[in-house]
Amino acid sequence: MSMEKKLHETTFVEGNTKTLIDLLIKNAIAELTTYHYYTIFSNLAETDSKRLKSIVDTAKETNRNYFKALVSRVNELGGEIGNMIEFHRILSQPTVYLLDHSISIEQKITFLTEAEKCTMRGYTEISDLTFGNDHETHQLALTNLAEKIQRVAVFSKLVSNQTSKNFQRRENHSRSLQKSDQLKAAAFL
Repeated sequence: MSMEKKLHETTFVEGNTKTLIDLLIKNAIAELTTYHYYTIFSNLAETDSKRLKSIVDTAKETNRNYFKALVSRVNELGGEIGNMIEFHRILSQPTVYLLDHSISIEQKITFLTEAEKCTMRGYTEISDLTFGNDHETHQLALTNLAEKIQRVAVFSKLVSNQTSKNFQRRENHSRSLQKSDQLKAAAFL
């Protein structure tokens, strides 16, 4: 048993380690699946938009990195990814949709957005399970979830072709910073 796994089991609620490993594996599968979708989408010649291709290529590489990080964490916790046949079965199902030329780019982006939302639900479950128990996995889930939220917002903006108020806000005026400043000001009064 690895030192990492021993430390994890002493700080994590007994019995939840297997549940956590299962959730990490499911999200690794989801990340590999979305990586696969992005690869197909970025190779389609239907779009001339350099911006869209750039966003999709960045998303593809980010998802590949998420997959690697999740697999690494599974291994650190003593789990195994297992048979890759399950991966291939999952990957082959909706791929045909992305290859259908009668489906608009907007519909395909919506499809990719839904795939991202699936991983977001998984990261939310992982975050909830690890809160206060497994800081490393919790941070991994929160970081990935935050980036997924941003990506879904970008895709939603692309589909709607509307300006998002969230993207117009200056960095110094985020809601969390404003709240923090308000609390500091109230403490001095």
